[in-house]
Amino acid sequence: DYLSTSQNKCRVFKTILNPAEPLNVLDHYVHVTLKIGNKSIGDDDLVGGLPKINCAVVTGLAGSGKSMFMRYLTLWHFDHGQGIIPLFVELRRLNGLSKIDLLTFVRSECTSRMSVLTEHQFHLGLQAGVFLLILDGFDEMNHDIRDQIQKNILSLRKDFPATNIIISSRPDDRFVSWSEFHVYRVNELTKVQTLKLIDTLPYDISVKRRFWREVSDRLYESHKSFMASPLLATIMLLTF
Repeated sequence: DYLSTSQNKCRVFKTILNPAEPLNVLDHYVHVTLKIGNKSIGDDDLVGGLPKINCAVVTGLAGSGKSMFMRYLTLWHFDHGQGIIPLFVELRRLNGLSKIDLLTFVRSECTSRMSVLTEHQFHLGLQAGVFLLILDGFDEMNHDIRDQIQKNILSLRKDFPATNIIISSRPDDRFVSWSEFHVYRVNELTKVQTLKLIDTLPYDISVKRRFWREVSDRLYESHKSFMASPLLATIMLLTF
């Protein structure tokens, strides 16, 4: 029951173009590239190769597409299996809790009224590497709890080395000290990716066509700092 609810939650999102209408992630997702050191890779390379990497952090500025990638990653594992159960958790939901403990929170998030996962069962799964922990939005947590959650994440990595962990966040110097985590950065959108994004956005077709032509002819080059960001490109379409 939890997995069904989680899958349905990750399948949809809302856009500022029409905040009242849920949209299907897989119908609107634009593939991105990521950079680690001097090497760039496709998002599917990271998604499929995560079991070998084991733990990773995906960084990017606000509106760069990190959360969409994390949802895509979750759905990919539902569809392709690999013997790993994806557990998608929004870390911002920790804000306001009186007692902060990451493992307790993740287990509660993975329990529904229809099914209860005991602490013993949860720990057995973590020890066996059954779960992929997808922790979205480290930067969306309140500052006063980030150090505690950092300790929890590093302890989780030490105590359950078979468990795959991936975290999304804005860039943060603290990740340099996470010695076992591969740190990736979401690259800016290329012109081709920006044009594909415009194609997928639900908006007035005539306006989209004019905007698409302007971006193709001149706007991408003249306003690259805007057009290379999914969020800012969407705002530009909204105001076009």
